[in-house]
Amino acid sequence: MTAPAGFSRHALPQLVAAYRDAFPSVKVEVTFTNREIDLVAEGIDLALRVGPLKDSSMIARKLADGFGGLFASRAYLDRQGVPKTIEDLTGHRLIGFGRATSAKMRRGGKLVDVPFDAPIMSNDFHMTRAMIDLDLGIGYLPALMAEAGSYDPPLIRVLPEYSSVKTALYFAYPRQKFVPARVKSFVAFATARAADFKS
Repeated sequence: MTAPAGFSRHALPQLVAAYRDAFPSVKVEVTFTNREIDLVAEGIDLALRVGPLKDSSMIARKLADGFGGLFASRAYLDRQGVPKTIEDLTGHRLIGFGRATSAKMRRGGKLVDVPFDAPIMSNDFHMTRAMIDLDLGIGYLPALMAEAGSYDPPLIRVLPEYSSVKTALYFAYPRQKFVPARVKSFVAFATARAADFKS
């Protein structure tokens, strides 16, 4: 199967380990990439994807909804101060995801366009997380990653009244007459544990 790189340390490894305990005869190979690959062309059974499914030739099974927010280290906030408003972000070092210069976020029931002119950018959430841990600034992370218990010290949520637009996580696999039993069993096993992917 394939999955976004951001899931290589969160929820998915534990899921694969539990699945292997339940189905020891099934081999599991996971490729992490942020590229949306052609499953049929590359001979891959299953993909974990974020957001709406664009390819109508795929079958989609929703796993969970995810949210994100702005996070910083305690050391950075102690040194630079805690922003109280979106406008205060202009006085802080920001760590961007991708090349976007703004982000759509939700406050209450309203969508807000948050300027995000970041001097540091990455297309990998692990890199973003590492730079936040190094006290380099305020960055956007999925809550699942930011709040994971494996990190110490924990990050601090900045402007917690703002969150990303809800994003769905889906399993996708090729539409075919006979879906492999291993795909059916893995999807069923994962969806029964969907709470592990919620943020």
